[in-house]
Amino acid sequence: MTLIKVLLQLSTVARVSAGPARRCFAHLSISTRVSAVSASATFWSMRIRSYAAGKGRSDPRSSPEGPSEADDIFKILPEIYDTAMASFGPIWSDLVATVVDIYRDSEGPSNVLDLASGPGEPGTMLAEQFPMAMVTMSDLEDKMLEQARRRVEERLSSERAKSVAIRKIDILKLQEDASIRKNSLDLVTCSLGLFLAPDGIGDIYKILKPGGYLVAAVWDSTPAADITGRCIAKINGLEEIPPVPVDGTSLGNGKADSMLRAAGFRESKGHNQVGILPLNIGPIGHKKTFILGALPYLSNLLKEDEKNPGSFQETQEEFWEESRRFLNLGETDLDLVYEYKYRILCVQKPYN
Repeated sequence: MTLIKVLLQLSTVARVSAGPARRCFAHLSISTRVSAVSASATFWSMRIRSYAAGKGRSDPRSSPEGPSEADDIFKILPEIYDTAMASFGPIWSDLVATVVDIYRDSEGPSNVLDLASGPGEPGTMLAEQFPMAMVTMSDLEDKMLEQARRRVEERLSSERAKSVAIRKIDILKLQEDASIRKNSLDLVTCSLGLFLAPDGIGDIYKILKPGGYLVAAVWDSTPAADITGRCIAKINGLEEIPPVPVDGTSLGNGKADSMLRAAGFRESKGHNQVGILPLNIGPIGHKKTFILGALPYLSNLLKEDEKNPGSFQETQEEFWEESRRFLNLGETDLDLVYEYKYRILCVQKPYN
């Protein structure tokens, strides 16, 4: 899953003029994942790349104005993404354990599609658990697809890998993908990327066979992002906390249930089980730590910094203080470890 899958997706572009320099930010509605801690980092790397494109340059660091906050983020996002992804193992394990449980008394799925797979998970784990299944891992980012290929080569035998496919698939455009037929899949999985395409739940229902399952992990809470929103409002004198451009918790806390029922799904064993992920986003005082915690609010931070130069740095300093209070840290405590809550969705397409 991507930063931060975080960090990933693309579809509509809106340009926003900001600041005396009239810089334009092309805001992309991503189709792969921010997890990153949302979510995926692809999402945010695309936002920063579009910022560069809006200034007529392929690399924002080449600006004669010198590097900006956006330029720095552009440079370090890949490393942030890798750091975040390394922490998501417990979520993948819980998702796969749920799948194993629902197929405990059967032969298991024969045709599996893992959406927004990022570096190839939980698709690779599913391929290990169900050696007879055809498993397709998918993402929209070439870098993620390459990581998935390497993961398959390292973890699966060459014989098992013959029944594993790695493809570029847009989670927002499943119906337009000619390779995915209606009523063709036994299982669709998605770890932390479903919130990017809530309207696609109906499309997932259509591509599943009767009796097929959708098993997904979604965020219930992203506390570092919540703190970021409060800090942005305080530093910039806003009356209200700004809405997050991409809300990683939009399908959490039971909010997905009505959408799943409307699509035709019925709840299955393991639905709405909740887990806690202790997420160490890094040491206090490091910019990478702040960016990882603030991922969902990156575009807000950059826009406010355009209007009020220096507010990015001020918000970062306020973030350290708020985090210390929230986590009840002492002066010698350095790392910020938040408890992120996630939820497993497990629903079935009825046989009739």
